[in-house]
Amino acid sequence: MRKVKNNKGVTLVALVITIIVLLILASVSISLLFGQDGIITRAQDAARNWEEASKHEEDTLDILLSKIDKAEMGVADWSDNVSVIMTDEKIPVPLPEGFVNTDITNSINEGIVIEDEDDGNQFVWVSIRNTLFARKKWENTWGFTLTSEEIKNGVWDEIEELEYKKMVEKVGKYGGFYIGRYESSYKGGSSIADYEAYVKPSGSAKSAQGSYEIGQLWNWISCNDAKSISNKLYEDSEIVTSFLPWGINFDTTLQWLIYTGEKIELDMGEDSKNWGNFRNSALKGALGSSVIANTGEISAAQANNIYDLAGNIQELTQEKVNIDNLRVNGVVRGGGYTHETHINNASIRNNNSMTAENNATGFRIYMYIKD
Repeated sequence: MRKVKNNKGVTLVALVITIIVLLILASVSISLLFGQDGIITRAQDAARNWEEASKHEEDTLDILLSKIDKAEMGVADWSDNVSVIMTDEKIPVPLPEGFVNTDITNSINEGIVIEDEDDGNQFVWVSIRNTLFARKKWENTWGFTLTSEEIKNGVWDEIEELEYKKMVEKVGKYGGFYIGRYESSYKGGSSIADYEAYVKPSGSAKSAQGSYEIGQLWNWISCNDAKSISNKLYEDSEIVTSFLPWGINFDTTLQWLIYTGEKIELDMGEDSKNWGNFRNSALKGALGSSVIANTGEISAAQANNIYDLAGNIQELTQEKVNIDNLRVNGVVRGGGYTHETHINNASIRNNNSMTAENNATGFRIYMYIKD
């Protein structure tokens, strides 16, 4: 009887079937692991969601801690977009988002300086906590004193009145405002609608009307244009408002310089020559007499970190004066390099047509926290 051979080998068909089954199982496993609803994909989503939740929790905690800190400092109503600079005098100063503290000084009485992180524009904090926020009639100064107006029917329109009241409200809320550290210089643009300003040292000054150069001191500008350009600087910001100052801002700044002990009232009159660029000033040195200076050029022409407030070029404001009920002129403040201080000084009020331009007139941009 013949013995049947026991074939234990695997046939080709069985092998192929086995491979196919393994491939199917592998694809199913890969789908379960890495598919849209796979285990690994879900694990990755869970990790990402946890990181986002942790970041949100940290941000929320930072906001809560910031609110607690502000409450302890007595500024609980300040915007979440505003942090606090605690000064040596333990008086809080608002630092708007997008700006950094330069740490030039930590004393509120020496002028806290902040800087725009994008353009490098610098501003100095003027505190009203111990200074009267008001216009002032200065003695021993040539020219008109308080015949000009901040708000008056026939002089101001409704929009200007609302702008003024909003500024006063926010200055009161935050305890002060920011003043440009330097007189404005030219940044760029192809027409007046596109012109922009720097608040930083200038490199030159124009001697006549004509084309602008980048970094040039911005004289030869009208009151109307100066207001438009000042408003434009931070028009897209939800945190700060830039503006051409009213008389109350200029007067308060001078009074703050007196309060801090940096200046005395005589320095606002004929003694302005000691800290400003005038025809009879000794500060110009090699520049000579009746020569316009680049803002920030004369180190002695600064007070509490603000340059050229007393002299150099007169600065346009939104203050107005009604001339014999015939026309309304804009008021310029501070002295100019073309005059001597017995005629033209730090506290003077003078006036120009709203559309007039000249070489001895420019502007300085101020800023307040809007929220």
